[in-house]
Amino acid sequence: MQYDAFYQKIQEMLEDIYMKAGNMQLEQKDFFRETDARLEENSAFIAEQTADWTADDWKNLFYCYIKHGNLEVDKFVARKLAETCGPEFLRSCIRDHIILLENDVYSTGDKEALYGSDVLLTAVKLLNRLQEGGADQEILEAFSACAAINEHILYELAEYLCRECANHVRSLILDETLDDDKLIALISMFVSQERRDDETFKAMKQRFKHMPDDHEVKSVFAAVFGDYGEPNAILPLRRYMKSLIETYQKEKDQEIFSKIMMVSSVIEGLGGSTEDLMP
Repeated sequence: MQYDAFYQKIQEMLEDIYMKAGNMQLEQKDFFRETDARLEENSAFIAEQTADWTADDWKNLFYCYIKHGNLEVDKFVARKLAETCGPEFLRSCIRDHIILLENDVYSTGDKEALYGSDVLLTAVKLLNRLQEGGADQEILEAFSACAAINEHILYELAEYLCRECANHVRSLILDETLDDDKLIALISMFVSQERRDDETFKAMKQRFKHMPDDHEVKSVFAAVFGDYGEPNAILPLRRYMKSLIETYQKEKDQEIFSKIMMVSSVIEGLGGSTEDLMP
């Protein structure tokens, strides 16, 4: 069976699950859980069709997913890639296309560049889905090279870094030369993983304290502290809110007022009080 035909068979198995996802009845984790279960039910068929496949066959199926615009490669393909190719294949998919990230990959009209960036993104997505490492250097280089406009790729790279490269993430958070978009991606993905990491939180709090109060990213930090749920953020948040109130009293800017309300909500959500700060 050719790769395209086999790919289509797999998609037919998952058609009703795709329909549920399209109707917004499945969150991403539930979607992957259901697709994995369906493919496991059909494991005998998959094993029969791929019994004599080599490493190159599994690579070609990986590329077939991308050719069809499906960047969420199924887990059974990932397992076979790991068995037959080892970690080097996915690392090379990232390494060979890093240079493409320096520009907006979707506005150039360059089909080769678009395909290459999709190969890189699919490899990173696969590592994130499998919760695996092994490509730290490639991911760090890709994150450094990635233009902010390639936001979807930037966040996948940040997710990997937050899971596998905590020390590097702390250093990046403390780096005052880091682009704002990359800083936001890191702190957002750190909190989204719902894992406690006191050292990374300390780095975030330190960066927050030294950031000018009129810096746009500071309000993002405040919201992230609320999502993280750490009461130790209350004191610096109160200082920030006090500064915002003083600025609002001078400028009467509605955007600043909205930030005050947001920060107040975060402080109260963490168990603090803001009544004494209000004029």
